[in-house]
Amino acid sequence: MKKQIIQIISVALLLNSSLSATEAITFSANYSGDYVSTISGGQQGVSKMNGVLFLASDIALKNGSFHISAMGSHGENPSDFVGDAGGVSNIATDHNTFKLYEAWAEKQFGKLSVLVGLHDLNGDFYVNGPALLFLNSSFGIGAEAAMTGDNGPSIFPSTAYVVRFDYQIGSTGYVKLGLYNALSGNLEEPCGTHPHISLDRGILAILEGGMQNELSKLSWGVWNYSEHYGWGSYLLYDQKWGRLHPFVRIGYADSSCNCFEYNIALGSTMSLDLLQGDQLGVALSVIRSRIRADESTWELTYKFGVPNFELQPSFQYIKNPGMDSSNEDAFVFIQRVSLAF
Repeated sequence: MKKQIIQIISVALLLNSSLSATEAITFSANYSGDYVSTISGGQQGVSKMNGVLFLASDIALKNGSFHISAMGSHGENPSDFVGDAGGVSNIATDHNTFKLYEAWAEKQFGKLSVLVGLHDLNGDFYVNGPALLFLNSSFGIGAEAAMTGDNGPSIFPSTAYVVRFDYQIGSTGYVKLGLYNALSGNLEEPCGTHPHISLDRGILAILEGGMQNELSKLSWGVWNYSEHYGWGSYLLYDQKWGRLHPFVRIGYADSSCNCFEYNIALGSTMSLDLLQGDQLGVALSVIRSRIRADESTWELTYKFGVPNFELQPSFQYIKNPGMDSSNEDAFVFIQRVSLAF
C-alpha cells in the first residue's frame, strides 16, 4: 500500500508542478448509515444496519487540484437478506474495511482538463443529477454497467487507476474520455487498499459527450473493455421545471458476456419547501436479463434535515427480486441518517 500511495503522489506532483501556488485546503468527513428492514419478501422481518464513512481533503491549486479520500464501511449487505439484484442500499458493501478510496490530481489546460490517479468513474461518468437522491443502487450508475468486469468497474466500493480527459465545448457542451484499469481493487484481498497496477486484465475505456447546464442535461456515453466483457452504451436526460426535476436513463450492455442486458430508470424529484432543503422523490428502475425475469423496483423517498444532519426514509417495492419470478415480491423500508463535519 505504501508503494502505491507514493506512486499516486508522484503523479500528482508531476501533474501539479505548482504546489507552492496552493490557494485553499479543505477537509471533510461524511457518514451515512442505513437501517434496513424487510416488511415482506426475502427474509421477512429481518432488520439490520450498514453504513459508510468518508474522510476527504481537497487542495485547490492555480489551474489544478488534488483530492484524496478514505472510506470505512460496516454492517451486512442488505441485499443478502432481501434477495434483490439491483442493490437496495447504495452504501452497502460485502466486506467491512477501511481503505484509501480516491487519490488523484487534475490539471487545467484552457478548456481541457487532465486527471490522473485513483478515481471513482461514477464521479464523472454516467451521472443523472436528480437520481442521486434515491437509495437503491440501480438509480446510480446503471446495473448493466455496474455488474461488468472481474470486480465491477471503478466505482464504489473499489476504485482503479485512470487517465481522464475532459474538454469543454462552449458554455454547455463537453466531451469526456476515461481510460481505467479494467480490474478494480484486488479480487484476492478485498479489504484494505490494493489497487491493481498491472494492465493484464486490460483497459476499460469510457467516452461521454453532451450538453449540461443548471436546469438540464442530455448526454450519451459508450464504454468498452479491451478484454472479455464487451461494450455498452447509455443515454441520460433530465430537465428541471419549477420544483420538479424529472429524469430518464437507458443503459445497454452486451448480453453475450454480461449479467444484465438493459437497465431503464425514470422518475422525478420535487422540492416541497416544508422543511429546509427537503426533497421528495419517486422513481422506477427495470433491470433486464436475456434469460431471466425482469427485476422492477419502485422507490419513494423523502430527505430533510438541518445543516450537517439529514434524515431520509425510503420505501422500496421490488418485483421478481433476484430476477426470479418464483420469489415473493419484496417490500423494504430504509431509514438513512447522514452526518457531515
